[in-house]
Amino acid sequence: MSSPHLSSAADAPTTLSPDGPEPEDTGPQPVLLLPGDRFFVRTIALAEDTSVEDQVILALEGLSPFGPAQLYYGYVTAPDRKSALAYAAYRRRFTADETATWEQTGSVLPEFLPLLASRPKRDGVVLHQGPARITGLAWRNGEALPSVLLVRECLGADQQKFAAELCARAGLPADAEVTVVQGSLNGAVRDDGDVELRVAGTGTIGGVTGAHSPFVLRVADLDMADVRDREFLAARERAARRDNWLWRGVQLIICLIIGAALVEVGASLLRWQATKRQARIAAQTSDVEHLLTAQGLAQRIGELSERRLMPLEMLALINPGRPQSITFLRVVTRSATELEIEAQSKTPADVSTYQEVLRNLPAIASEQTRINRSSEGLTSFIITLAFKPDALRAANGAPVVPLGARKPEPPPAEAAPTPVPLTPVPAAGTVEVEPVSIPEPAVQPAAPAPTAPARATPPVIKRVILPGLTPPPEPEPPETPPAGGPADIEGADIPTPLPGGSAATADKLKTEKLKS
Repeated sequence: MSSPHLSSAADAPTTLSPDGPEPEDTGPQPVLLLPGDRFFVRTIALAEDTSVEDQVILALEGLSPFGPAQLYYGYVTAPDRKSALAYAAYRRRFTADETATWEQTGSVLPEFLPLLASRPKRDGVVLHQGPARITGLAWRNGEALPSVLLVRECLGADQQKFAAELCARAGLPADAEVTVVQGSLNGAVRDDGDVELRVAGTGTIGGVTGAHSPFVLRVADLDMADVRDREFLAARERAARRDNWLWRGVQLIICLIIGAALVEVGASLLRWQATKRQARIAAQTSDVEHLLTAQGLAQRIGELSERRLMPLEMLALINPGRPQSITFLRVVTRSATELEIEAQSKTPADVSTYQEVLRNLPAIASEQTRINRSSEGLTSFIITLAFKPDALRAANGAPVVPLGARKPEPPPAEAAPTPVPLTPVPAAGTVEVEPVSIPEPAVQPAAPAPTAPARATPPVIKRVILPGLTPPPEPEPPETPPAGGPADIEGADIPTPLPGGSAATADKLKTEKLKS
C-alpha cells in the first residue's frame, strides 16, 4: 500500500523516549512509536499457500483471550517470507487522548521495531536500555527475526538476569553474546515513501563499533506493520488512491491547458503567416493576372494556328487531277477537314472521272458528289470532301502541296487584272468566288490607219487563280479584221481616209456612212 502524502515534518525524525511520547507534542507526525511494554510479541512460521494476514490473525486468536476486533495488531515478515513477527495490544490499554492523533499520523508502530536491524551474526541477545523500559531480543544463528522479544519496566532490573531469561526462553546457551544498545529510538520517512527506523548514537555489535544500521519498512509493508484498525487503513488507502487519481486528473487538466495554450500560440503564428502570405498574394495579383492573360492569349493563338481552316491547302490537294472542263464556282469550308465545292462542267463524263480521281487520293477520307442540274450543255454539281487531318500538314507544319502542282505564271504587265482585295477566311465560314469584271482599258490614240480599230471586249473572270494551282487555258484572241481594210468588211462602205487625217476623222466618216 502506498504511503499518504506527508508534510514537511516528514523529513525530520520522530524521537520517542522510552518513557513514552512527550505530552506537549500532540500534532500530526509522520511516524509515531508506541511503548513496547503494551504489546505481546510472537514469532510465527508461515505457510506458502495461505495468506499472511489470515495466518497472523489465527495465531493471535490462539495467543490472546481477545478477538482481533479488540486488538491493535501488526506484523513484520522476514525477507524470505517464511516467518513473521506478530505483535498485538489490547485496545483499552490506550486512552482516547493517545489515539486522538493517530488518524493524522503517517505510521503508528511499536518502539522495538528499530532494534530489528541490530541482529548479531550468531546466537546472541540484544538489549536496549531506556530510561523507563528495557527491551531484549534473542536471536538464533541464521534466523532473520528474533525468537523471543520481551519488554520490561526497568525499575532496578538486572540486565544479566534479563539476558539469562531471554536465553532460556529462546533455547540459547548461557554464555551467548549479549549486546547492549543505547540511544533514542526514532523514525523518519524517505523521499521514496519508505520508513526508516534507527537507534540514535553509536554502538558495538559483533565486535564492530559504529552507527546503528536502520531498519527500513517498504511502502508495501507499512500497512502490515501499522497497528491501527484495518478498516481505517483500508479507508485511508482508498482515500489516498482517490487523491492520487484526482491529482492525476488535475495534472492532466493542467497539461491540456498548457497544450491548448501551445496550440493557440501555434494557430496565432499560422494566422500571422497566412495573413502575411495573403498580403503578398494580393500584392502580386496584378502581375499574376497579366501573366494569365498573356498565357491565355498564347494558348489561343496556338489553338488557332493548329486548328485554323486551310481551304487553299485543300484546293491544292484536289486541283492537279481536275479536268479542264470543270470549273469551281463556290468553295465552302464546313470544318477543319471538310470542304464543299460547287462546280460546273461542260462535259458530264468528266464529273465521274474527277470523282474517281478524288476517291483515289490518299489525302481524302471520304467523297460525295451530287448533281444539281444540267442545262444548256453545263452540268452543275456539288462535291463534299472529308480530308484526313494528317494530310493537310507536313511534318514541319507547312501546308502540303502535292507533287505536280504548278505555280501559275504571272500575266503580262499590260494585261494584269485589277488586284482583288482578299479578306480573312472566317472559321467554319464560306469562301465564295464571284465573277469579277475588269474595266475596259483606256484606248491610246493611234496613228491614222485605213482600217478602224477593233474595240477590246472586257473579259469576265469566272474563277480565281490560286497560288499553287494549274492556270486555266488562255482565252482565244479576238478575231482581227481582214488586212484589206474597211472595204473588206461585209456591209461596210467607208471611204479611204484623207491623207493627213486622223482616227477621229475616220470615225466621223464611218458614222455618216452608217446614218445614210
